[in-house]
Amino acid sequence: MRFLLSLLLVFSVSTSAVFAQSDTEGLKIRVFGSDDVVAPTTPTLAATAVSYDQVDVSWSASYDNFLVSGYVLYRDGLPLSTTTQTSYSDIGLSASTTYTYSVRAFDPSNNYSSSSNLVAVLTPAEPVEPEGDSVQSTSARVVLNQLVVTPGVSTSTFYIKTARPARFEMRWGKTDAYELGYVVNQRLLDTHRTTLTDLEPGTTYYYEVIGYTPLGMATVLERGQFKTLDRLDVLVPVNVSRFTATALGNDVDLDWQSPQEDYQYVRIVRNHLGFPTHAQDGVIIYQGKGDAYTDKDILLEYSPAYYTAFVVDRYGNVSSGAIAWAYAQNGREGSTESPVIPKDTEGGVVEPGTPEGVSVAIDPVLKGVAKMPDLSQILIVQSGGQFTFADAGLTLDSNQPFTISIPKEAITVNLKTIIASITDPTDSRKTYSFLLRINKDQTAYEASVAALLVAGVSQVTIDVYDYKSGVVGTYKKSIAFSVGKPATKDVPIFPDLIIKKGLPFVPFLLVPVFGLLLLMFYRRHKKTLS
Repeated sequence: MRFLLSLLLVFSVSTSAVFAQSDTEGLKIRVFGSDDVVAPTTPTLAATAVSYDQVDVSWSASYDNFLVSGYVLYRDGLPLSTTTQTSYSDIGLSASTTYTYSVRAFDPSNNYSSSSNLVAVLTPAEPVEPEGDSVQSTSARVVLNQLVVTPGVSTSTFYIKTARPARFEMRWGKTDAYELGYVVNQRLLDTHRTTLTDLEPGTTYYYEVIGYTPLGMATVLERGQFKTLDRLDVLVPVNVSRFTATALGNDVDLDWQSPQEDYQYVRIVRNHLGFPTHAQDGVIIYQGKGDAYTDKDILLEYSPAYYTAFVVDRYGNVSSGAIAWAYAQNGREGSTESPVIPKDTEGGVVEPGTPEGVSVAIDPVLKGVAKMPDLSQILIVQSGGQFTFADAGLTLDSNQPFTISIPKEAITVNLKTIIASITDPTDSRKTYSFLLRINKDQTAYEASVAALLVAGVSQVTIDVYDYKSGVVGTYKKSIAFSVGKPATKDVPIFPDLIIKKGLPFVPFLLVPVFGLLLLMFYRRHKKTLS
């Protein structure tokens, strides 16, 4: 009998656990697993000696069942570099020397692919420096073809193109002594791009660009000045809206709607390791003012392909980024819900006291490891009004943009990515996603969303990815959008209004007292008449 009672107790607890989990339907907690034993595919390598002391190495991208973390490049059997890129310039080599190269790919579980093909490269003999007048010939000095300076408010970008591969050095300062710093690039290339940072707005700077031949002969390519832009506008532009990526065969069709206000251009950046988090984090595949682009044959090389669309204004301010992704349709498709996390594990609990219309999934065991925001710390800002996920009955104006913001101190320092996803109020099957990036003041993670321009109810989902603790916190809230209606939230009614607003309770006691006095007056008046 005692055994039967024990079985019934275990069954009861298990059933309760199942029903408790049903309350969190649609909520997910994702944890990195340790059961990945599949190694990435083996890359194919090629190498070319571009000078007597430099070899350029490149290799094909590898694929993995979850994610490729990077590559280890070997020279003469010894590790040379670990990188996430698929190319490398090996500089500082000896002339007339044979070097061998190979590469291996690895994933987050430290599974390594087999070694690539072994390539042997013989560097050429060191050229003899010309004598006499021939030193001034174009073959013995660097010739500048193009130099473009693009100033920003606190940064400025230099694009340098030379007639032949060369190394370069650039110096800059507030005077022609170039006292503030210098940049040296030892790679032998015919195109160089560098960005100066931490500049002052509205300030004139002097610069000098020097090119070096493979023999080390220096030539001053250009001296000049540039002026940074005045800090007239520091507001981050809103993101593009309705950004989607659709796989069509081996191509990916990208579509978006640009902001209505003035902007400089839209830049689309692609990365196969995850969503690009800034405007240089990957391959720039498009830049302009269009609203569509086709990434040709990309799914033959990478699957999935991750895209981020950044809006850049004329002052150099960059939006947080709208994101989209696409998978090859040849059996390599994955979940389109959250591709940056390789494994999904159902679970999580709903936070106690969660308001109606809001769902939260956070693993309570990991709360001490991963600091997660409260509902009151997830902010929605529109037209000067500020609301939170803790507010009930939130209605936004669909004709106005809005900003999603989470204070920096509300999230663990091990933060990897925050993504806000918004369902289309007119079609819940369509979802548009945005990155929340740290703002210029380093105080909050924010994303500015363009006006939806349609009425209806939308679900806003915030996914917080913490890779160190392996946890994902998911917050979901229903928000109504009304055409032309200011952002509002339901106001508590009596008696909550009295308590919350701190109104005096005495005036409400006067109502029954006044009624009693009327009754006494009526009785006395009736007695007098009788």
